[in-house]
Amino acid sequence: MLTVIVPAYNHEDFIIECLESIVKIELPDFKVIVVDDGSVDATAERVSKFVEAHPFVAIELVTKKNAGLVSSLNLGLAMSAEGYIYFVASDDIPCPEGLVSCINALDQDPSLNFCVGGGVNFFEEGGQSETPIYGAAQNRFFKMKGCDREAEMFLRYPSPILLQSTVFRVAALKAIGGWDNKLTLDDFPTFVKLLTLYPECDKDFLFKPEINVVRYRQHGSNSYKNMLRHFKIVRQSLIVLTPAYLKPRALGTAVGFYTLVALKRLDVRTALSILFSSGAKAFGYGLMAMASLICAKAKHYIVREGK
Repeated sequence: MLTVIVPAYNHEDFIIECLESIVKIELPDFKVIVVDDGSVDATAERVSKFVEAHPFVAIELVTKKNAGLVSSLNLGLAMSAEGYIYFVASDDIPCPEGLVSCINALDQDPSLNFCVGGGVNFFEEGGQSETPIYGAAQNRFFKMKGCDREAEMFLRYPSPILLQSTVFRVAALKAIGGWDNKLTLDDFPTFVKLLTLYPECDKDFLFKPEINVVRYRQHGSNSYKNMLRHFKIVRQSLIVLTPAYLKPRALGTAVGFYTLVALKRLDVRTALSILFSSGAKAFGYGLMAMASLICAKAKHYIVREGK
């Protein structure tokens, strides 16, 4: 049994394209739960019409007051009894064949708890070509031994790792307690907890980047484009989740990275806000992280130009 959870908020322009792809899933038994988080546009109305037009697919629309994405994810998980579960944002497009491939792979071994598939970024504007979501950084991260990955999760986490490229066993997500309602970030805390409980690739979980599970939409409202807000969300999760001995370095690494990104965008005000936001230790580690990143970029440039 597969349950597909579609958290939705003000995506009237995208959600039907998402649902049209979901109903093409070729499985004998699956259901869809759309959780509308208090949309103020026509999202709920469009979903209702879609449900009426597809009476032979088990689609349920749940509407609630606006409480954020994590609230919608937890509600969807609570409504899922057993089997597999897949979450996809209402502006993204799942790939039915990839979902089935991940489920088939998990079916081969009951000890496997989730399958991280791959996917592509696609762009609404500018005619840009699709690009893979994952690359060398994710390959390296997932193939590490679990005992070597603890520091990596907080110091060199290869963003992104997406919920919407992953098929989970319901039991695995319930074993980690779902999502912490006090945290805004959805992906990072989930994979930190999962990889702590289920650390070994090909034994506890699968990483299959060659299986396209989702087309990940890039557009102007992607949350990470608001750099200061995204930094604050990441910092919130690091403060709660990072072991004490790693916390200053982890915060400093985030400070350094987001400061450099803001400077690259010529947003000096945001860069200064980030740099001076997390205390003296994080400030020091932030400067070190910036220097390390700049040196790495320079080395890459020198090697490339020397070829």
